[in-house]
Formats: sequence, structure tokens, C-alpha cells
Amino acid sequence: MNNRSKHLGILGLGSSSTLYYINQLNKKFNDKFGGYSTAPFLMLNINFDTINPYLPEGFEILEPIVLNSVKTLERMGCHTILIPNITIHRTLDRLEINALNVLHPIELTANHLKASGIEEVVLLGSIYTMQSKYFEQLGVNIIRPSTTEMQTIDNIRKDVYQGNISKKNQCQFQEVIGRYEQEAPIVLACSELSMIAESCLNKNTVDMVDLQVEAALKFLEE
Repeated sequence: MNNRSKHLGILGLGSSSTLYYINQLNKKFNDKFGGYSTAPFLMLNINFDTINPYLPEGFEILEPIVLNSVKTLERMGCHTILIPNITIHRTLDRLEINALNVLHPIELTANHLKASGIEEVVLLGSIYTMQSKYFEQLGVNIIRPSTTEMQTIDNIRKDVYQGNISKKNQCQFQEVIGRYEQEAPIVLACSELSMIAESCLNKNTVDMVDLQVEAALKFLEE
């Protein structure tokens, strides 16, 4: 990165998802530069328990916490920010942080789908994500799983968050992927699902985590 006064900032939210993002970023950075290369960034880790109970729409509580956190990263010299949580970006959308470049998963995915000529997707994530009109910002027709499948997917997500990644989780998720991947490209909008999905994805799957990490890598290469 040529301008050393501009840093990549990561806001730590939840140990498993944050570590997954960091590991993916370090892996891709090392693949690019080799040797003992690891991605340079500054990190602010906050107590996720102050946020998680109020996601996704407890804005009265969320907004001051998130605003203070991103302003702290700005004071640390961060120009571009990677946040390892999809739904918290709805809170960020409500804040005035125009001076910062947030690697926004919805915007990145919408741009990717448009560039790829994709007009219809299957959306997989938390129950909130799969039901929310917020994700209609992707600008494509969204196929949503059945109510029963939504609950199954959300249960898997919760198990993964608790560190209970099992063969049963993986098999259940593979079954869901198998049922829908013939209809349209799948968009993964949940870091916990990204953590178990790698072995069962095809080339048409769009992973929001991967798009965020690729954007962070591009920033680090500038």
C-alpha cells in the first residue's frame, strides 16, 4: 500500500466470525504475496454482547455504539473499514460516516450481480436476512427458502456460532444448497454459513464475506 497514512480497520464483533474474516484475509494476502506475508490492519475489538441482543433493528442502542466504534477507528488512522457482520450494516446506513470507506456487503454484492448479469438469486442467511426487504437492495429477484428450511438454516447458523460445527450441520446445509442451486445462483449472507459452505459451493455461489475480503485485499494492494 503506497499511502501508509491510510489503514485498513477491522471492527471485531463476535469471536468466530471475526476470526473467520481475519483468517480469510490473511490467507488471500499470503496467496498473493507469499513468504510469511500477513495482511496489515488495525483492529478495534468491542464486546459483542453489547450489540448482539439488539441486532438487527434496535437502532436506539446500536447507533451510538457503532458510531463511537467507527469514529475510534477513524481516529486510529483507518480509511477503509471491514466489519465482520452482515446485518449491522443496516445500522451503518443510518449514520453519517461519509469520510470513511465501509466495505459494505450489500453494495459489493449488488455490484457483483450487476456486473455478472445475474438477475435472480437464492438468498441464504439468518431468518431476518431471508425475510427482510432490506436485501431487496441487491436489485435482483430474490428466491426465499420455505419457512421450514429457513428455520433449519437459522438453527445451523446458531450451532456454528456456538462452535458446534458438525457433520450433521454440513449435511443439512448441503441438502439445502443442492435443492436450490439448480434454480439460481446462491447468495450467502451470513458469516456462519460461509464457515461451513466452502466444501459444497459451486462457481455460481456469491459469498458476501468473500466479496468483503476481496475488497479489503484490493485496498491493501493500492
